[in-house]
Amino acid sequence: MDTKERAIEDIISEGQNNGEIRLDIDNKTLALIVIGALRFRVKQWDLRNQYTNLKAEGKKLIEGLKIILQG
Repeated sequence: MDTKERAIEDIISEGQNNGEIRLDIDNKTLALIVIGALRFRVKQWDLRNQYTNLKAEGKKLIEGLKIILQG
């Protein structure tokens, strides 16, 4: 596991301990969802020759991830 993955897992774990992030899904799975979604969004943007507004699409993705993480 690389340090970036571990950092995301640790942030999620801290949020779970603080009651800010759902507990019914473990931190490793949630980290995989977050990292995968971010990587996929950037890949889509790249495959579309940077045609879409990555910043706007990223904001929509983050809002969706907040809903998933908070449960």
